[in-house]
Amino acid sequence: MFFIESHIDKIQDKTIEKIESFRELLEGWDYGIGKPASENLVEFAIELYQGFKNHGLQADATPRTDGGITLIFYKGDHFIDVIINIDYTLSLRKEVGIGADYSVEFEEENVSIKRINNILTEIYWQCSSLEPSISKSMFPVSEDFKVTALVYTEAEFQYSTNNVPYNYQDQYAYTY
Repeated sequence: MFFIESHIDKIQDKTIEKIESFRELLEGWDYGIGKPASENLVEFAIELYQGFKNHGLQADATPRTDGGITLIFYKGDHFIDVIINIDYTLSLRKEVGIGADYSVEFEEENVSIKRINNILTEIYWQCSSLEPSISKSMFPVSEDFKVTALVYTEAEFQYSTNNVPYNYQDQYAYTY
């Protein structure tokens, strides 16, 4: 587990390095119209990124031509753009799909950090194949708090077999 956490931290640090590089962009970096991000906006973006990266989503960042920064959080083909405007307001955009085959599910302006946290959490669970097994199987208690039998369906095992239903087979042990 330690190796995995260390590896993830190194990957996430690359995102911070990328955000930090936005302050060093030259005026006109995007075909003559791009502006570098201000020092304070970069620091604000890093603080937001560090707070949001713990949602279990992959992350990236891109500069905006007006000097703003977009933090991108994604899992599978679900993308959340957290747009940090130059006046420090936040906008939110959700896209589903990859390449030309995508759609914008919603766009919101002047969103709160709490709203962004809620959306990122929702996206994680929506895209997580573990959600059905956690919500239905891992805490099987009846109303009087006695443990009940676990009931598994094929769909609940799909997460561990890459969408191939799990089938039980009789197992025999030879005794001599």
